[in-house]
This record gives sequence, structure tokens and C-alpha cells, in this order.
Amino acid sequence: MSKRTGTTKIVRTIIETTTVTYDQTPRTGPPSLNGRGAAEIIRLIDSGELKPGERLFWKRPRKGDTHYVTVNADGAVTPEGTDQRVSLAEATGIVSGISQNAWTAWRRERDGVRLDELRAGFDQG
Repeated sequence: MSKRTGTTKIVRTIIETTTVTYDQTPRTGPPSLNGRGAAEIIRLIDSGELKPGERLFWKRPRKGDTHYVTVNADGAVTPEGTDQRVSLAEATGIVSGISQNAWTAWRRERDGVRLDELRAGFDQG
């Protein structure tokens, strides 16, 4: 067996036997609103594109799942079925267990417009 074949088998074994999960531990205290995320949500609220209390959804047809969050006035969101107030990126991980671009995943419930499309309106204006 060549060294390369042996290494490939080791890597495959690691991949097949490793489980990665997202930390779903409920947070206490203020939400961790990282990066520009909260500021961007607040900017969408201030412009009228989003409203506090409005629901966003993320439909995952291959998984057969649809996830929901509620927008809070401070730029945090609350995943459906929880009382957690987290960043949009954290909510994405909490509901799905994976890392995903939150701005392209989540849509406004009232019309299905993606959040990245709402943000793009600021860059064009």
C-alpha cells in the first residue's frame, strides 16, 4: 500500500467517524450580536424594510424543513420555539446545526424577499 493510499484511508475514517454539532446551549444575558449583523438588521428596521416582531423564514426543501425567527428591535432575532435572543448568524446555526450565510438563507415572511436583497437596496441607493 502506498503512503498516499494509507493517508486517504485515514482521512476517510476520520470524516466517517466524526460528528460535528452546533452548540445549542441556551444563552443567558444579552444576545451576542457579532459583527455588523445587528447593525444591518437595525438599519433594515430604521428604513422600514423590517419591523420588530416580523417573522423571517428559511426554507430547506431538501431537508423538508422551514425555520422561523422573529426580529427584535435591537437587531437580535428569536428562533421559533425558544426564548433566545441571538444574532441572525447564531440563529442559523441553532435551527440547523450548520454554518450557512444567514443573509442569503433568511427571507421576509410577508413577501419572500431575501435579506441580502434588502441590504443590496442600500448599496444601490
